[in-house]
Amino acid sequence: MPEQDSERPAEEVVAAFLDRLRDTGTVDEAVAVGDAVPSFMLPTADGRLVDCDDLLARGPLVVSFIRGGWCTVCRGALDALHDAYPEIRRRGAALVAITPETGQPTGRLARELALPFDLLCDLDLGVTMAFGLVFRLDEGMRRLFVAWDRDLPLRQGNEGWLLPVPATYVIDAAGTVRAAHIDIDYMNRMPPAEILAALDAIAASR
Repeated sequence: MPEQDSERPAEEVVAAFLDRLRDTGTVDEAVAVGDAVPSFMLPTADGRLVDCDDLLARGPLVVSFIRGGWCTVCRGALDALHDAYPEIRRRGAALVAITPETGQPTGRLARELALPFDLLCDLDLGVTMAFGLVFRLDEGMRRLFVAWDRDLPLRQGNEGWLLPVPATYVIDAAGTVRAAHIDIDYMNRMPPAEILAALDAIAASR
């Protein structure tokens, strides 16, 4: 990013960066409605492995990708999923959230929000990449994150400066994506009502 960006208001730097992500087709190849979901196995903060195939063997699955515990919008999205979780379970579905952070910040976030579902650690964003949701922060965004005391290398355990595009998928038991919400603008998330409606549609189609 040009040096003069360091003198621009942070809001302008972020907006310009999001525009570039859109213009370069960052999520053009992302997993979408009708696609088969990539199989994955990821650890929880305490090292327990969670296999999506095991979850799908029991019924539908909701998968939500978040940026990390430092992101207040992600925390709000997790709170909303927490509130919706009883209705998700009542529809016979499982729910997992996926973060690129290591076990320590992930475990702290799960405890702080008292999450009743698994928060999984996607170190090096391998699963997130399989879903087509990964992007790299440019120099201007890295400077902002440092100024904001958001140390991604420390929280993620690597120097990649990579983040996921926030996304939520509703997947039927056959492993097919039936609903998806993918948005470069991290402020926009899939409302729980849409998740529940998608699960109801899956149930109605059986």
